[in-house]
Amino acid sequence: MSASLSVLDALLAQSESRADCIIELKLARMLDLLQAMGNPQRRLGPVVHVAGTNGKGSVIAFFGAILRQAGRSVAAYTSPHLVTIHERIQYNGVPVEDALLRYYAQQVLALPQSQQATFFERLTATAFAVMAHWQASDPSLVVVLETGLGGRLDATNVVQPVLTAITAMGLDHQSYLGTSMAQIAQEKAGILKAGVPAVLAPAQDEALAVLVQQAQQVGAPVQVAGQDYRWGQNNEGAGWWYSDGVGQLMLPEPGLLGAHQYHNGAQAVAMVRQLVAQGWSVPSSAYAAGLTAVRWPGRLERVGDAPEVWLDGAHNPAGAQVCADFFRQYGRVDVMLFALMADKDVAGMLEPWLELVKTVVVVEPVGGRSMAAEGLAQAWRAVGVTAETAPSTEQGWQLARKKAGHAGKILVSGSLYLVGEVKKLL
Repeated sequence: MSASLSVLDALLAQSESRADCIIELKLARMLDLLQAMGNPQRRLGPVVHVAGTNGKGSVIAFFGAILRQAGRSVAAYTSPHLVTIHERIQYNGVPVEDALLRYYAQQVLALPQSQQATFFERLTATAFAVMAHWQASDPSLVVVLETGLGGRLDATNVVQPVLTAITAMGLDHQSYLGTSMAQIAQEKAGILKAGVPAVLAPAQDEALAVLVQQAQQVGAPVQVAGQDYRWGQNNEGAGWWYSDGVGQLMLPEPGLLGAHQYHNGAQAVAMVRQLVAQGWSVPSSAYAAGLTAVRWPGRLERVGDAPEVWLDGAHNPAGAQVCADFFRQYGRVDVMLFALMADKDVAGMLEPWLELVKTVVVVEPVGGRSMAAEGLAQAWRAVGVTAETAPSTEQGWQLARKKAGHAGKILVSGSLYLVGEVKKLL
């Protein structure tokens, strides 16, 4: 932790020690805290609320980039961060200034109501205060909120949005959200609001049925991927197309890599089109310009050559499959630097990589929730993949580089916390 953040020890020490992993899904504490603050969330302009298992960050990045090309300012609240906590609260793609974060976090921490709050509740309250400050000086500001976990009881679910979106879903955090896709969908659907349009990503039948049923119950009009909006790659040349009830757009390749980014980009376009239907002005040129301008760190991000180094924070089986699909097309990985949190599906995380990875180096990122490196290495060996352990991320990184050599390819994956630690070493 930098010296400039020392005044935030009570909040940031939780983040540095990964106590932000402590989860307690209740809204009463959050509502009490916001009430004591004067309800800054009510001083925000238009709010867009996004839930889902995978793709939330990418969809938010695409969505925000399109709106910025249309002349709107965008504040985004996402999680987790990779290197510094400032990344979670951004204004037009730039992390919040240290002094501003410090000022509002101090106000939150000074309240008696914050003493029993979790890290995520405290930070979310701080984010609302920061964004209300931005809103006061920038009437064009649009606020985009990513849920931390689930949706129904998430600390962000205290706003009245103009639009909601649910991105791709998969089995993750089952101890909190349920063990079936239907149960998880029910929790995500908790962000849907009466009269507020919702844009849904592709989903398994049982999950989609729950989302649509919940939308009908609360009176939320929905746009369903594959039904109300569609997309596909052009048969000739680069680029892709998007189509909905309004018409068709011809679009350039998205700025993020992977076939799944067409899905994410299409959902972002559908979200913007819903705002246009509400009277917002977005020129057609903004879609192409925004989609190509997007950058989202830690998601199929190439950060080095000799050896070639890739970072991808895929941390559940669905995300691992998407990442593996990219390298199946791009070429095998020589060395994977790998870690998992203790609650993850080991078999589901390993299976996509069995024919794609030659050697794995397993580490335990800082914090108490990482899976034991030796046990995870044994799981790799049991499925026929050579695996070694290292006592720290830094030593694992050095070992991976040594094994890859100048001509090799390294992938850092399995945990966003691991990706963040490696970013600090670059």
